[in-house]
Amino acid sequence: MKFLPLLWAGLWRKPTRTALTLLSIVVAFILFGILSGIDAGIAHALQSSRLDRLFTDSRFGAPMNISYAGQIARVPGVALVAPRRGLYGYYQDPKNGMGVICTDERFFSLRPEIIITKAQLAALRMTRTGALIDVYLKNKYGWKVGDKIPLQTDTPQVDGNKTWTFDVVGIVDDANYPGQAGWFLGNYEYLDEASASGKGTIDRFLVRIKPPCSSSAM
Repeated sequence: MKFLPLLWAGLWRKPTRTALTLLSIVVAFILFGILSGIDAGIAHALQSSRLDRLFTDSRFGAPMNISYAGQIARVPGVALVAPRRGLYGYYQDPKNGMGVICTDERFFSLRPEIIITKAQLAALRMTRTGALIDVYLKNKYGWKVGDKIPLQTDTPQVDGNKTWTFDVVGIVDDANYPGQAGWFLGNYEYLDEASASGKGTIDRFLVRIKPPCSSSAM
């Protein structure tokens, strides 16, 4: 203890050097925390990634014909193909931007991280305007099964109406990101039949390949 005054005096003999030293220590700890977070995020992404799944998009983002699914399915090593088309808009306020993935039950085989029951899948299939939302959207907007969700979009229907209404038939969750994913899933047939344009098109194919190690060669 008797050396503390001497130590204190030595530290402040050159205050600029002392301040810079302390600042460098603080910065080092901050960088360590940031890099640890990045490392944990990358580790989680690798853990939840699926080597047997590919996303197939058009080169310049143009819509693709859904009939391409058959051609892709005939490629050696392809086990399953699921088409999807997005509908983008907002709920009540433009700040509440939202995207609906319109697809069919094949999508859930390629997205096994979505926790869904057979009853929920059947309800979606039997309800043309049906939608599955996840826990995140349920908590954020207070939605529940049976609610009608109107979304304002730039995509006109055959009658010119740009408001698309979905009926919530089930609440799902994401095993990889519980309560955080923001899934809003609807029927492709509803979007395709009611759209004034773009019929028979999709914006992405999800592809399951076998074996997983062959994905780098496709």
